[in-house]
Amino acid sequence: MDMQVVILAGGQGTKMYPLVESTTPKSMMPIANRPMLSYQLEMLEQCGVQSSDVIVVVNETGSAEVRKYMTSVHPGAIKEPTIVETPDDWPSGAALEKAAPHITRDFIVVPCDSIMDPALLHPMADLHRIHDGSLTMLLKPLPASALSKQNWAAQDFIGIHESPGKPTRVVSMRPATQVNDHLSLRKSLLRQYPSVTIHNTLLDAHLYIFSHWVLRTLPELKQPKTVKGSLVQHLLKCQLSSKCTTTS
Repeated sequence: MDMQVVILAGGQGTKMYPLVESTTPKSMMPIANRPMLSYQLEMLEQCGVQSSDVIVVVNETGSAEVRKYMTSVHPGAIKEPTIVETPDDWPSGAALEKAAPHITRDFIVVPCDSIMDPALLHPMADLHRIHDGSLTMLLKPLPASALSKQNWAAQDFIGIHESPGKPTRVVSMRPATQVNDHLSLRKSLLRQYPSVTIHNTLLDAHLYIFSHWVLRTLPELKQPKTVKGSLVQHLLKCQLSSKCTTTS
């Protein structure tokens, strides 16, 4: 695989307290007697990703524990990735900006708290290259049991444009918590993409492939900078603007 991979492993897991102690990074929380991080590393190893192409972003508090696991415990081939440290309270977009100097080509952003089928990665990368996308994202259908008021905060209203002979395009994404009685779309969006279907049964898996050029937009994003809430939203808006630069 000719892309770099950024694993966002800096979360403190505050929502999982007391399962995660204040000094233990969420990425090191065990699942089936293995740290979360080990599943992402195993997925990348099965896809043929080299250690030199992996960047792991960790917070300062959990850095030592992650480094020790990588070099002394993890049984796989990825043992010496680039480690980027950030302050404990940095959001994901700011963490990605800190890692930017180490990124030299198109890259994949992988969350530390999702376990995914390795078979997904190569088709996503192929799709990104074929269509020369700025952003390729993984969306998963939500089961009916997940569509409840209890899970409302995790749902999104996602606008999808489909046209014969062209790739499926995400043209809007709005968290359910920001939608009251109705959902509005810009006229400029509908003029450019007249056939839009709004879905609220798709889950954003937080697995993204970005073109290298998008790193230049990170300093322009408003605080707090997050990958989904800031960078992805910025790129969606770029589809409607001639001012966005898409060349490396």
